Amino acid sequence: MKKDSESFLTKQNNKSSIQKLLFTHHSSRITFISFIIIFLLSLISSRAQAPSPLYSSTEIVVLPRDAAAVSTMHSMGYVTLSILPGSNYHLLKIRNGITVEGAISELKNSGLCHSVQPNFKLHSLSTVPNDPSFASQYHHAIMRCTEAWDFTTGSSSETIAIIDTGGDSTHADLSSRVVFASGIDILDGDSDPSEPITGTGHATMVAGMAAAATNNGIDIAGVDWSAKVMFVRVLDENGSGSDFNVANGIRKAVENKATAINLSLGEAIACTIDAIEDALLYARNSGIPVFAASGNNASEAVDSLVAYPANSLYAFAVGATTSSDTRASFSAYRTPSSLSGVDVAAPGDNVLTLSPGATTVSKSGTSFATPLVTAAAALLKSIRPEFSPANIITLMNATAKDIGPSGYDEETGWGRIDLYNLLSNALYSTLFPFSNDTYSIRADTFSTAAPGEIRTASVSANAGRRGRNALLLDADDDYVGYVSAINSESGTIEFYMKYTPDALSETRFILTQKGLGAKSKGNLDLVLLTDSRLQYSLFDSGTITSSTRLNSGEWYHIAITYGPKGMILYVNGESEASKLVAGAPPTSDTIYLGSPSSFGSAHSMRGYIDAIRFSKTQRVIFPSALSVKIVSLASVAKDAAYTKWLAVQNETSVVKLDLYADRDNQGYDGVLLASGVSNTGSDSIDLTPLLSFGDTFYIYAIATDSDFSSETARAYSDTYFTAYSPLASILASESPATNKVCLLERTFPTNFLSTIRELRDWFMPNKLAKILIELYYSV
Repeated sequence: MKKDSESFLTKQNNKSSIQKLLFTHHSSRITFISFIIIFLLSLISSRAQAPSPLYSSTEIVVLPRDAAAVSTMHSMGYVTLSILPGSNYHLLKIRNGITVEGAISELKNSGLCHSVQPNFKLHSLSTVPNDPSFASQYHHAIMRCTEAWDFTTGSSSETIAIIDTGGDSTHADLSSRVVFASGIDILDGDSDPSEPITGTGHATMVAGMAAAATNNGIDIAGVDWSAKVMFVRVLDENGSGSDFNVANGIRKAVENKATAINLSLGEAIACTIDAIEDALLYARNSGIPVFAASGNNASEAVDSLVAYPANSLYAFAVGATTSSDTRASFSAYRTPSSLSGVDVAAPGDNVLTLSPGATTVSKSGTSFATPLVTAAAALLKSIRPEFSPANIITLMNATAKDIGPSGYDEETGWGRIDLYNLLSNALYSTLFPFSNDTYSIRADTFSTAAPGEIRTASVSANAGRRGRNALLLDADDDYVGYVSAINSESGTIEFYMKYTPDALSETRFILTQKGLGAKSKGNLDLVLLTDSRLQYSLFDSGTITSSTRLNSGEWYHIAITYGPKGMILYVNGESEASKLVAGAPPTSDTIYLGSPSSFGSAHSMRGYIDAIRFSKTQRVIFPSALSVKIVSLASVAKDAAYTKWLAVQNETSVVKLDLYADRDNQGYDGVLLASGVSNTGSDSIDLTPLLSFGDTFYIYAIATDSDFSSETARAYSDTYFTAYSPLASILASESPATNKVCLLERTFPTNFLSTIRELRDWFMPNKLAKILIELYYSV
């Protein structure tokens, strides 16, 4: 198989055409939470630097109850250094002879402040390496690599095989990554695949894109920081080789346990080569994905055909894009008859990479786009080692950034690789195998057809959260069945749901395996009861019920888990109920959203389902839906209401509150007190509409997040209050009887248990942080 380095896979000097812990736990856990905070905050710093101090040793941040409280604190020796604009937060310097921890304890016990916290030191979570030429590698920014590296920088247990010319294994920015194996120099039959000095340097350039040693202060940054590099030499110093040797090289990479194989080589032919096809199939059946360059002949008179082996059904074809996120002019894209076209694209035009002899060079070609995708696969395998080549390819296609016509297009395939989107989805994706060996990742858009589904339900366009499509269950016999979606030992099923009022006419199934039919051990049910609570059951193992009553027409994030920690039911990230029992749903039974009526005349829940996810592990669930909570100041007197809204998981856009008063705590049919409240801590509500002095009321709030399809959340106060009953700290400065105004204030954390809630989402990309928080739950 002949390859001319000037006419195919390199393009140089125009010679070629060729990615709030809602802890409501007891104070006895404060010591443990403090331990977690110390660890979590230390993780914010860059991996390349020593952790910064946790917080200032001389300052604290407080929210005083009133001006008198400020004066009292000053008399105690505290000094106000600054006041946060638009609020009443004070930055205080602590007095001599007291620690930050001592000051916090003192002021909390004094009752002078709504909130007392350290002045925490926070840092960016984007992981930026210190390689001197990193800023010149535009492809990292386009692929969102720094954000993706917060999930993982790879694992030394992964190996990227570069089947090519042989590389410079002594290069200062590669030598620490290169591994050797018997017979990987196919041309010379030895274990040293180094390229002759007179060679093109092609493999070294390819390897630099994928896996140059990163964060070592030398030259450039590779996509994968940790994977080993295995050069397999099949092309001579001129960049030419035979199909027999290429096939041999693929097999040699498989035998030496490569994680992913890179083929930045090929020929623009509209046929396949049997020896290579068999080798590609051997790799695929061994669980190793093969990535091949589409070719650089788009401007030549050869019809821009995608080259072989990229056009093989057993390889993953990669095209090249530019710094402006468009197809590179040289990137081949035409699909040969009965063969395969471009799957995804990656930056490959004028990209900076390594060159033999401890230097760097700018290059263009699909040869240099392909290793970016190969390295992305190695990163993906480091966090999801169970993924098959089909899983990887489907996830890459689904998470690529669409830069051409909507959907798949011939020139850029499914889009340009987005490393951040790829890895973030990989953490939550579940694979649904079905007959043609393709996979669906997650049904968060509910297209009209999805692999692995048995459906009779319809899809409602733009009816889901964030304006996505949603599954609509509006008949007793509506359902979608997922085949082979659950694990036999442990797992998590999570989704968003919003039910319609008619759903409460009877007990209705949200999830089931057998409905009201005969059950076998472990069969799973999640039902919506007539009192609007959720009930989760594993047959013969246990049944648990939520404490929260769900409001109709309101989105909730629901999760159920099973495994070593038993059964757990979550609503909006809060653990509502649990039972330490052994049991898991049988994998042989399909899991249904809704229920076929053939299951003992079972009826489906009425409403919408969005973003269904199945995980093979018993995950700890964190809040992700808009929620609102009203808390009364019952410890002082049942005569005032505080409110707070929570828009967590980085969904904190502009949320407004409408406040009502109601004589009971049901029905949401009270008197409007205020609308469009921003809840900044300075808004007030007029109690004049309540008329009668001394009457008791419950306050309820309706929060609306207009940025997310006008999503709403509702809640009543936990206890009542008495209109106009005097409570100076939260009423306006004049007499309550004169003003008839109740100041509406936000609730604030009062201890480290609450503080950790606010910090949690910042740390979720870090695996150690997740482990520590999960440990908290297990304790």
